[in-house]
Amino acid sequence: MNYSMVPQEPKSTSYAVIKVLPVLTGKVFDMKALDLIHSLRPSILRVTSGEIKCDSRLWRVTITVDNSNVIKDIVQEVEVGCDSGFEHGHALMEYFYD
Repeated sequence: MNYSMVPQEPKSTSYAVIKVLPVLTGKVFDMKALDLIHSLRPSILRVTSGEIKCDSRLWRVTITVDNSNVIKDIVQEVEVGCDSGFEHGHALMEYFYD
């Protein structure tokens, strides 16, 4: 099957955090990694060794690094559609990650 479609604006939206760019996990956080992270079109970048402030910024990318500046995880805060019956973004993510 091969087809194209124009995504429709969802009637209901919520927010979630998704893991992105797993290809960078285990790599040094440097300009090469940053060049690829640019593809996510982040609103802001946050680099941390683990502690984060529990605020929310749509499209922000958080890069968690270890003491050697090696990437442990990359996540992005996103807007998701909730037209499939999920009450909120967290419930939608639980469906896929459980």
